[in-house]
Amino acid sequence: MNYKYTLAHGAKQNVGDFLIRDRAISLLEEYTDISKEELYSVDLVRNKLSQSELATVTETDAVIVAGGPGYQPHFYPGVYPSLAEILDAGTPVYPLGPGWKGHREDKYEFTESSKKMLRRVYDQIEFGGARDLPTKRVVESIGVDNIRLTGCPAWYDLNRTQEQFTPPESIDSLVVSSPSKGSYQYGPQWVYLMYELSKEFPDADKYCSFHQGVGHIQGYNTKSIAAYNNIIVRIARKLGFEILDMAGNPDLLELYRDIDLHVGYRVHAHIPFIANGQPSFLIHEDGRGLGVSESLHTVSGDVTGFGKTAIKTPIDAVMRNIRRNVRTEFSDFTEVDNAINNTKPKMVELIKSLP
Repeated sequence: MNYKYTLAHGAKQNVGDFLIRDRAISLLEEYTDISKEELYSVDLVRNKLSQSELATVTETDAVIVAGGPGYQPHFYPGVYPSLAEILDAGTPVYPLGPGWKGHREDKYEFTESSKKMLRRVYDQIEFGGARDLPTKRVVESIGVDNIRLTGCPAWYDLNRTQEQFTPPESIDSLVVSSPSKGSYQYGPQWVYLMYELSKEFPDADKYCSFHQGVGHIQGYNTKSIAAYNNIIVRIARKLGFEILDMAGNPDLLELYRDIDLHVGYRVHAHIPFIANGQPSFLIHEDGRGLGVSESLHTVSGDVTGFGKTAIKTPIDAVMRNIRRNVRTEFSDFTEVDNAINNTKPKMVELIKSLP
């Protein structure tokens, strides 16, 4: 089959990566004249393409990088080792909405090979996209002036069930999303969060979602990660939480539409709620969370969860934010729809600029 574009994504197990992929496909189908079948999907993340894969990729009109934390200091060759071969073949690369992955912008440094490759990517296109404002700033800092705030493809829910942000009349259900896999330092904080939520909303249906899976997954979740997760699972169940193991199954994200409130760590649990007009309180693990909160205007309710003494303090803060919003009909969320509506035209323009 002759493919029109190559869609590069990192969807392996983390359900958030599948969300990015699927919403990128929906946007491409909506705003171009191509179908899903005309997209060649390939994993470029830390994956050196074979000669046959490279041949297929370079026969397409463009490579589209859907999203994920791709603008890392070791962007090339660390994250995308096959970019040089793709560009050498004359195939342009279009970043839709990748993001950074750090803690402090002032300490964020791209390697020299990454700077050169980023400039080379952007020199061949009209403009490319950034997931959030910190990403835009760190890429601009190396002399790239044609990066625009497009947001993550996951921001754009073409099947949205809420026309505008709609505060829940009551919190009859809630979900807590897990930290990144292997984030052992968050265990006490995570348990304390579930304990506080179970006290605050004793009659609500409560869920604990694992975006990256609970059990051992060869090549992905180690046995030690699985053992740690299962300790959390046992505690969560004692606190009245039902477990949602969502690894590799984006259809399960549809469950979020019927849940009143999200509180937790996963950026791509926060985004489906916000994108559908539902309240969500994000606990930042790193700059990915900081960036999405700034860009989606949810900084008033979200909190920073990292730091040596960050156990009770962030959770107490987010609980205060939740109580305040329950009293004020979720007043912290009045600007989220505007944030999405303001960036969407730039995402659509980028998609329509594809060759």
